[in-house]
Amino acid sequence: MLHHVGKFTDKIPAEKINLYSDAQLDMLWYIMDLTRVSRFVTPDTFKAFLIRFFLIRDKKIEDYALELIDNELLVDGFIGETYFSLSIGDLVNLIGFSSSNARYHVKGDIEEFIDLFKFKTPNVDFFQNEKGGKIQNVITEDALVYALMGLKHLLKLNHCTLKFRDNLKEISKENMKFAFDMADVIVKRLPPNVFSNYENMYPDVIKENKEFHKEKDMIRFDIQTDIDRDILASIYDFIAPKEKTNQFRKLGYDSDLMIDLSWHNEHIVFAYGVKHGLIQLSYDIYSLINNVDPLLDIDYEMIKGEDGEMYTTRQIYEYWDMEKWIDKLP
Repeated sequence: MLHHVGKFTDKIPAEKINLYSDAQLDMLWYIMDLTRVSRFVTPDTFKAFLIRFFLIRDKKIEDYALELIDNELLVDGFIGETYFSLSIGDLVNLIGFSSSNARYHVKGDIEEFIDLFKFKTPNVDFFQNEKGGKIQNVITEDALVYALMGLKHLLKLNHCTLKFRDNLKEISKENMKFAFDMADVIVKRLPPNVFSNYENMYPDVIKENKEFHKEKDMIRFDIQTDIDRDILASIYDFIAPKEKTNQFRKLGYDSDLMIDLSWHNEHIVFAYGVKHGLIQLSYDIYSLINNVDPLLDIDYEMIKGEDGEMYTTRQIYEYWDMEKWIDKLP
C-alpha cells in the first residue's frame, strides 16, 4: 500500500475533532509518529501508544505520575508561545485520529520499537543565504515537510518543552515496569464499551487494518536469490532493453547492472505480489493504495511512472505485459 503520513480525521466524528486546537492535534500527530502508532482504536493499540510514550518521554516518572493518576493529564507544555495539553479523556475522544493511512495500527512489537527507536530533534530552521550576490530564503527539509502536511505548530519544535530520550538502549527496569503498569491501569479505567462503540461506527477501520505490523512478517521477494537466473533472464526478454538482458546473461548480478535494472526488478516484485494474492488488480484510482497487502515489501517510488504519476494496479499489470511472463515466477 502506498503510505502517506499526515493528520487523517475522516474516521472520527466531526463534533469530536472540532473540540481540539491545531496545536493539540499537531502535537498528538508528532507523538504518534515518534511512537510508530498510526491509530489507537483497540485496547491493545491504545495501551501500546501509552507504553511507548511513557518510555520515550525524557522526564522522571515521579514528576508526572501523580498528575496522570489524579487528573488523567497525559502531557502539557508549550510549543513556541502556544500552550497545549492532552489528557486521557482527550485520547478517548480522539480514537480514530490517524497519523498515517497505513493498513496497520501499530508498527512493530515492543521489542522492535525499543531496539529501533532513535530521536533527533527535527531541523525546522528558516534562514537567509547569500548566493551570487542575491539573498535567498532557505527552509530546511523537515520544516518543508511539516509545512506541506499542514503541521504548522511543529515548525516551532526548536522551542518545545516536551522532550524525548535519544534512544531506549539503556531504559531502566523501573521505567519499563511503570510504563506497562500505568498503561494497563489507564486502559482498565476507560469508559466501558468505548472501543466496541467505535467499531460499530467505523467497522472498516477494524476489519481492514492489522493491529500490529511486524518487520519479521514482511514478505520479501529477492530477485537475486528467490528465482533461477536463467528464468530471470527470460523475463528480462519481455521487459528490459535487449542490451541489458544480454549483459545480464554475461555478467549476472553485477552491481551496476542491477542498479540499471532496478525499475524492471521492482515490477517483477509487483508481479510476484499479483501471483500470490498480495496485490488485487483493479482500475480503481486508489487501487495502489487500497489493493496492496502492507506485508509486501515493495518500493512504491519505483512503481510510479517516470514523472511520478500513479497508475492503477490493473494498468501496471497490463502496461508491463505481466500476463505473458507471470507464470515464470515461483
